[in-house]
Amino acid sequence: MPWVDVTGNTPAPATEIPPTPTPPRNGRILLMSAQEPSSLWSIEPDGSNPVRIGESLDIDSMFYRNATESASKWVSPNKQHIVYFDEEGVGYLARVDGTIVPIRLGKIDSGQWQDGTFSFSPDGHRVMFLDISPDSSTLVLVDTASARRIDWPIQTGPDEETFSAFASDGDHVILKGYGQPIEGHFLELYEVKETLSNPRRIAEFPNEGIYHFSVSPDGGKIAVTLMSGEGENIRQRVLVINLDRPETQMVLERTGPALSTIGTFWSPDGQSLAFMDGAYLPPCPGCDLLVFDTRSGEIHSLLGRARSNADGTTDEERQLVPIGFSPDSQFLAYTIYSRVASDDGGASSFWTTRIDGSHQTQIAYARLQYDRDEVSGEFVVGLSPDWSKVILVVPHSLEDLPLGDMYVATINGNSRVFLDTQVFYSHVPPFGLPVSPDGSRVAYLCFDANSGYVELRTIGIDGSDRRTLVAGDLEDDSISPVVGFPLDWLPAPQ
Repeated sequence: MPWVDVTGNTPAPATEIPPTPTPPRNGRILLMSAQEPSSLWSIEPDGSNPVRIGESLDIDSMFYRNATESASKWVSPNKQHIVYFDEEGVGYLARVDGTIVPIRLGKIDSGQWQDGTFSFSPDGHRVMFLDISPDSSTLVLVDTASARRIDWPIQTGPDEETFSAFASDGDHVILKGYGQPIEGHFLELYEVKETLSNPRRIAEFPNEGIYHFSVSPDGGKIAVTLMSGEGENIRQRVLVINLDRPETQMVLERTGPALSTIGTFWSPDGQSLAFMDGAYLPPCPGCDLLVFDTRSGEIHSLLGRARSNADGTTDEERQLVPIGFSPDSQFLAYTIYSRVASDDGGASSFWTTRIDGSHQTQIAYARLQYDRDEVSGEFVVGLSPDWSKVILVVPHSLEDLPLGDMYVATINGNSRVFLDTQVFYSHVPPFGLPVSPDGSRVAYLCFDANSGYVELRTIGIDGSDRRTLVAGDLEDDSISPVVGFPLDWLPAPQ
């Protein structure tokens, strides 16, 4: 018989326990070959089925990223496609499994690169590319499944950063335009069909120019950086426009010379907006990292302009590089690079902080002395997907090849495990040692002193089960052309 509550009280409804998310399976590893001319490859996590995706890569373009972007910027959100550039500045769309002939998107002339040159729609079904030349600019939209293409002329300017962005559904795009009657910029929302259609004016900014704008992950808000004036009287405003209701939030308003917010970027939950506040270009005297809470309207200074540098550097010689938000949107990571004029050296420190500026923690610190080719300390070169662990390299020296000992540590620094030695590293973000999607392994390039070869390896995050996927020579691709620097580790197709 069914259970009866004899007290007469109505039993509480059963609590639904949400299903445990299935951890992602580890898929192919993206590589940039170490030989010249450089090429782009993907390989299975056991080293089998190597596929060449593209060749004659433009290394400068492939590694040009906003400071908050990792190698995953080049890969679509559904992890099926990638954008790459060749030595002529031509951008191509390709599948990461190499199953299609790369599709030419357009060309970026030297010096015309802009933030937002290309982007994928949130579902990964479309790619947007700015074909920029000194004479004209065209917005190119390509359907990644059908290869159907739309070419749309747009207005661009040399002192502007962003011209277009996808809305949240991928079926709409937001374009910036200039209007004569208002003598300023405006934003319009277009529907993507056979062409761009049904434009709807979102906002107008009389006598102001849009320097940069970004759309929140949920598509409900747009952060806009506006600039007007010149010389000593540059006026800058940062606004958040709510698309779901007629509401605009003022984030910041300043007047003065060379003011800038660099690379505004959103938290994954779309509730926080972060940006640098400082000089127009790095190095940034007194740079600060600000976070705006769209719910409370509060703005938090994470560093503070008066922060002292214990390593002997000055504010004028300090460069702040934001890394991004944690997956739960509660933390930010950033790196500070400093110049030490007294010994022709520098310093690098990696920090995490809560988005309200509390719990600031220095995870790693290193000193570099270029005149002696010496380096001490350690660099953060990777993060696990959930940010619970960091990959560290303790460098051997600055001479010849950048090699060091690799460790994994908890984000709070309570424990550390040695992984391998003679590991190639880069101490400049974005990180070149990707952790697998399930967080269990790390991919890296290593020098084997016994054989004289470089090896692409993976190892368990606990230091166990080290595997060599492929071995070769940096100068001779006849042994293996696949040996290269790991850029990203993709999840397996669902």
